[in-house]
Amino acid sequence: MIHFNNILLLMAGYIFLMIQGCNQSIKPETQQSEKKQQDQNKNVRARPMHRYRLDVAKSSELNAQLCAAYIKKSRYVVAMEKCKKSLEYDSKNAKPHKWLAVLYQRLGQTGKAAKHFKRAVALDSGDAGTRNNYGTFLCKQRKYAAAEKQFLLAAGDPLYPARAFALANAGVCMMEAGQHKKAEQYFRSALRIDLFNSLALINLAQIRFDQGSYKSAMPLLKKWSMRNKQNARSLWLNIQIAKLNRNKDRVSSLGMLLNARFPASNEAQHYRKMN
Repeated sequence: MIHFNNILLLMAGYIFLMIQGCNQSIKPETQQSEKKQQDQNKNVRARPMHRYRLDVAKSSELNAQLCAAYIKKSRYVVAMEKCKKSLEYDSKNAKPHKWLAVLYQRLGQTGKAAKHFKRAVALDSGDAGTRNNYGTFLCKQRKYAAAEKQFLLAAGDPLYPARAFALANAGVCMMEAGQHKKAEQYFRSALRIDLFNSLALINLAQIRFDQGSYKSAMPLLKKWSMRNKQNARSLWLNIQIAKLNRNKDRVSSLGMLLNARFPASNEAQHYRKMN
């Protein structure tokens, strides 16, 4: 009987050790599985948020592009809606601010235009196109020094494809400010980048003519006319040069063209007064 009881005790002890051993071997595996599941849950929660952020960014970008397209078509009401929608998706997207600035500028709301230009360059200081547009806006407000700074920042970007136009814009702005020497420097710099930059050519020709050097103005006008259609300004400048050269036939033919194509222009009025 004693022997049988001893056997029962031994068996109970063995079973207890087996249970303990099983518990010890199962516990770490269970912890690893739980941790793995937690990690998976985190990933599951993260993926939708990541996709949501991407969708928001894409939606903001798409609406900004639509805003720009509608501005070019002069559909300002729809453009305004698209730009504001873009900002609803992402208020830190610089592009809708840039296009809103252009839009408000066209609508004559200079205060709002200035606000959005400032916000656009603050959010994306490396956007040379925005700085070029901002410079044009500031120049029209007669803030010549501030405008010049923006043009030079735009032109200083070696990857900006319109560097020559940024420099030419700086030249035009300096002409309006009465700083013709500085304007000439900017036009010459623009032509070093782009030999046929129309804005630089026509304005440099004007400067040369105003300086009394009409002979050096002529080749600039000829180069300009190679890639541009004659306008009232170019025709009038050519008429004045032709008159200095005492070429009456050329004066007459250019004058007829000026009167026919641009009868209401200031240049046509000057020509009629000249005769």
